[in-house]
Amino acid sequence: MAPGVLIWDLPTRLFHWLLVLSFSASFIFAKLGSEFIDWHLRSGYVVLALLTFRLMWGIVGTRYALFKSLNLNPQDIWRYGRSLVNPKVNDNLTKTYAGHNPLGSLMVVFLLSAIAIQAVSGLFMDDEIFTTGPYSGALGDSVDAVMSTIHHNLINVILVAIGFHVFAAFYYLFRKKQNLIKAMFTGRKLEEGIVQEHQIQHSKLVIALVVVIVAVLFVYWLVVLNAPVIEEWY
Repeated sequence: MAPGVLIWDLPTRLFHWLLVLSFSASFIFAKLGSEFIDWHLRSGYVVLALLTFRLMWGIVGTRYALFKSLNLNPQDIWRYGRSLVNPKVNDNLTKTYAGHNPLGSLMVVFLLSAIAIQAVSGLFMDDEIFTTGPYSGALGDSVDAVMSTIHHNLINVILVAIGFHVFAAFYYLFRKKQNLIKAMFTGRKLEEGIVQEHQIQHSKLVIALVVVIVAVLFVYWLVVLNAPVIEEWY
């Protein structure tokens, strides 16, 4: 058995890295120009499927994947952030967390919400040259205009948040000696204070497979079967 305490289940880890890849691909395809717009849409659909999976997994998944495990108490977030800036602050929020710490919890909710809004707004986009999103024109020009504004501007906010997320991972690695990056590959944490009682017993793979199927079918229904403008689905 690999060293450390199993905290992050396999579906959560796969979701994390697949979201990194699909979001990056969607961003790159958008920057490459109109000839890659179809691939931008397809990678966006993958992002939607992944987010749909994560929404359900946050309800039926393992202990630390559950949304109810997140600490979003504003006072705790403030105190934890202050403890990082001022190491002399001494309270129980400076401890090592098995799952997400308060600031990490806030980042999870923000990034998932922002990327979801970005993906949904893309369904209403029209490049006015070759390709339109499956819901472009469905709710009128005014809605399309709002969605277009969101889609073109929210990406900048998301990129800044991702930058903070990456910076935080390296901050914890070099300053606090907590290798969060490795943990998201192996699922295991080695930090002091994380003990066997914190360990999850399994990754609920059968349930995860069912959730994946439901998520894929939902997105297929959303962008193909239910869409007023039908896009080719490969």
